[in-house]
Amino acid sequence: MFRNFLLTLISGGALYGQPQLHSRLIVMEPSTPLVVEMTGMPVERQVRLSLYSAGKQSKLIRELGQLKGTAQFSLHGTPDGTYRLHAEAGDGPAFEQTIAIAAGIHSDVEKRLSKIAGHESAKASVRWPFDIARVVNTGIRKLETTDFGLNEAGTQYFDFAKALGESNRILAALEAGKDPLARAKGDHERHYWFADTGEIMPYRVYVPSTWDGKKQLPMIFVLHGSTRDHNFYFDRDGGILGKLAEKNGYIVATTMGYRPNAGYRAGNSESDAMQSLELIVKEFNPDPKRIYLFGHSAGGTGGWYLGTKYSERFAGLALSAFGTQPGAVQFDRLQGIPLLVIVGSKDAPRTVETARTMAKAVAEKGFDTQFLEIPEATHDTIVGLALPTVFQFFNTHGRK
Repeated sequence: MFRNFLLTLISGGALYGQPQLHSRLIVMEPSTPLVVEMTGMPVERQVRLSLYSAGKQSKLIRELGQLKGTAQFSLHGTPDGTYRLHAEAGDGPAFEQTIAIAAGIHSDVEKRLSKIAGHESAKASVRWPFDIARVVNTGIRKLETTDFGLNEAGTQYFDFAKALGESNRILAALEAGKDPLARAKGDHERHYWFADTGEIMPYRVYVPSTWDGKKQLPMIFVLHGSTRDHNFYFDRDGGILGKLAEKNGYIVATTMGYRPNAGYRAGNSESDAMQSLELIVKEFNPDPKRIYLFGHSAGGTGGWYLGTKYSERFAGLALSAFGTQPGAVQFDRLQGIPLLVIVGSKDAPRTVETARTMAKAVAEKGFDTQFLEIPEATHDTIVGLALPTVFQFFNTHGRK
């Protein structure tokens, strides 16, 4: 009979009449008791609760014990990381819930931050892991899902230990009277309070080591593809994006776009992307006549949308493996803007044909354009192979 029940592990909310296991916290300190409650279960049934490592090679960490009604379990001594609660009742099905253990996640940083005036961007970076814990524990985002973009390592959960370490480093510097992020050169993740949704959002910036703090450098704003995050294109292909930015003297920046899989036409995704861009422009003062846009896959589709809607902001577009057809583009808004269309011949046939059709259309309309089709490139490999040409195109093309 138990096999017919739906046992769901969630952090709040319920479907009436169905057995459910509620974990009161999803992100917690190892010293915080794990409190879980079983509802909708016949009193005679007992559930065996275990803790497993997360990831493809999941393995048993420890047996937590039997659960009947509400119970409390100790996680003391559990290293920081992402885990899965594994619930099983007799010969019934097993179900899992992802949780995160992070020492220091319940620390009161606000008391320390309240003593520091200004530095709102750096403060947002200090608050970042604590805010992620808040939005996870309140159900706004879920661990190990596309709520957290797929990074180069292939994981879809938040590294709290790494983020807390960076948070502590920035906070210590602020308390010492230094802002390690303000107009900083090199590669660094940044954050800001996104009032539209009440969350802290990330973006990432690379500033060449040769920047003197005064010269207005050219800039490329990068839109990632579906399920990716703001780190993906910086971390893949041996870090080629940052290396090319350094070599060519460009500021390069990426955005999350609010949700990794929302698409840039969605209200919050569009707003997050453009607010990130405005923050970067305000802080680093790039050459307003040489701000370019690059996007791949869903980022390419989003690039046609944002590049057209905000055409006054961009001096050129390089868009790859997109799904946009010529009939969906207001070409009159793109007059004078050079266009680079990119695709790999080994991409999906429909994607290849779409790029070829768009390349033909923009050429026929008289745009300053280039079509780059790389014979052996796939949907995944095209980015690293095409980026040198993207920089070369932007080096030699600008708004007319």
